Order: sequence, then C-alpha cells, then structure tokens
Amino acid sequence: MATNRSNMNRSLDPKLFYNSLRQRMENRLLSKEDTQLPEWTKVLYPEYWPDNVEKNVSFGEIEVESLCKRLRIPERQVLRGYREFLTKKKMPATLLVLVNTINSIPISTAEYERGFSQMNLILTPTRASLQIKTLSTLMFIKHAFRPLSYVNSWFLKGRHLATDTKSKERAREDSSTSVMSFVWNLF
Repeated sequence: MATNRSNMNRSLDPKLFYNSLRQRMENRLLSKEDTQLPEWTKVLYPEYWPDNVEKNVSFGEIEVESLCKRLRIPERQVLRGYREFLTKKKMPATLLVLVNTINSIPISTAEYERGFSQMNLILTPTRASLQIKTLSTLMFIKHAFRPLSYVNSWFLKGRHLATDTKSKERAREDSSTSVMSFVWNLF
C-alpha cells in the first residue's frame, strides 16, 4: 500500500506525458502507408473528376490499382468496372466491391461511439428483448429518417393536418343505431 501512495505523490513529467499521448493518437490514426487513401478514393467520385475525363483514357487507373493492392481486392475486375464507370457514369457491381470496402474503413471511432450510445438509449433494461432488426430500424428512424419530404408530399396531395379547422368534419355514426347499442340493450 505504501508503494501506491508514493506513486500517487510523484509528479508527472509533462514531456513524457505528451509524447505518450502523441504516440497513442498516431497509433489510432492511419498508418503512413495509408495516408494516400483519401487522395486515391477521389477518383471514385465524379465531383472530383476533371472536365475532360473522357479524353483522358487512363484517368484514375493508377489510384484504383493502388487501392486494390492496399485493400487486397482483385485488380483486373475492378479496373474493368472503373473504366465502365468512367464511360457510362453508372456504378457497376464490380466497382461496388471497392467502394463498399472503402466506405467500411473507420476514419474515427466517434461515429461508432455515437451509434453505441444511441443503441443504449433505445435498448433499455425494460426493452431488452428487442430483436436486432427492430433495434436497427428504431436507430434508423431516430437518426437517418427525415420526415420533412414525406410531410411535404402529404400536403401537396391536398391532405390536411389533424388540427385543421377548415377541413371537412368527419361523419360520425349515430351510436343509437349501432349494433353495439342493441347488445347493450339486452343487458
């Protein structure tokens, strides 16, 4: 117990602390060989293409080859798909393998941590029996679903709010003529 107190009373060397912090942060980031990944992936998004991409027959092929080598994906099929993508501007299935692999690379853990935090808010001890599909749907509704476009389309179709006083009143059935009133009269 005495050794623990002496360790607690020692002062922390700031230089050592910041060096350790820097090393730990560098270990969490991309390695030096992966620093080119963001640049290489730009060729997969038309908004980063030059205006005369049709004239440059081999545009982006070096980057796609580098991505395939780094991510261990068969190059030949992906390159064919990339060439088709350049000409037709439509993403073929052979190129989707590369795009989906790139999209699965975590840039930081913040997005995952937010997801787990939200999952903990939805999956409480009283709702511990939710299925994975239900939990996934609830998380989608909570974060990805944006109802504004659906609400606008509802109004454009001529529908009204439930609180709208100018809409037609609902025709209510007279309760005295209903089948249930006959049953109640029997009692």
